[in-house]
Amino acid sequence: MPGLPALSYYGVSDLAVPDSDDGTPQKTMFASTISALGALGLVAGGFLGTAQAVAPAGSPAGPAPAAAAAQTYGSTVSPQLRADVTPAFGQTVLSPAVHGKTVLVAGDSWAYHMADGMLAAVPQGQDTIVDAGGGGCGIMLPTTPGTPPICNTWQSQWPLLMTRYHPDAVILEISEWDITPQQITAGGPMLNLTDPAYRARFVSNLDQAVNILTAHDTPLYLENSKMEGDKVFGPWATIMNEILREFAQNRPNVHLLDVRDQLCEDEVCPPQLDGVKVYDPTGHTTPDADRRLAVWALNTMFA
Repeated sequence: MPGLPALSYYGVSDLAVPDSDDGTPQKTMFASTISALGALGLVAGGFLGTAQAVAPAGSPAGPAPAAAAAQTYGSTVSPQLRADVTPAFGQTVLSPAVHGKTVLVAGDSWAYHMADGMLAAVPQGQDTIVDAGGGGCGIMLPTTPGTPPICNTWQSQWPLLMTRYHPDAVILEISEWDITPQQITAGGPMLNLTDPAYRARFVSNLDQAVNILTAHDTPLYLENSKMEGDKVFGPWATIMNEILREFAQNRPNVHLLDVRDQLCEDEVCPPQLDGVKVYDPTGHTTPDADRRLAVWALNTMFA
């Protein structure tokens, strides 16, 4: 993107990586079995079984855009029609290596779509999926009117989830919501990743999130944005993906989960792949697409 500073500007390489108590670098791992969070006040309801999603109490049940500018999200990501484009589009066969795992999936509405896909893909009683995704939730701690209050509690909730469930792996998906314009000061303007103040806060908050989600030597997978090339969100998605890529390259046990490569080729994200409808009317993936992406993600992490 012309005019943007080099990646070193983001400061990712210079972010401190705290050591563990024995002096070794902190790492991350994903978890795969879960029980209720009711005792912690983080979920509505009690024990849901061994293959289940657990959501923090008050999490929106679906996409709930906080900013008026972001409410057009679903209509601006309409996939382009190109019959000659054939992205990988996930996988259909789950590896036996995934058996008995616990996975924490945190972030925005695309996070809970991933968690839903995992629930559909994993045989009942085999794995546990902790769903900490919510519509309209990222890591920016915005002051945008209409932001669900639960979205601004990740700094306190995610450590509790990590301590309680010790996941075998964690997926963080904030790359779709946090490319939307948000207000980061009360009454202030709507900003995005091209703004230095917004970008600095995102990098700082991502650093915090990585430190939390790599506790207990847990591997962390950062989902990238598929929106590169989109006429509205493309420039912001490009910056987002560069930042995520640099974190994955420079932080111990942090990995990039390239969802964009599974859904798009160049700047084209087809609406149908392998006979499967990929997107619903909101621009999110359909249940069938969720399942294929989930199988691919689980195999990538554990197989």
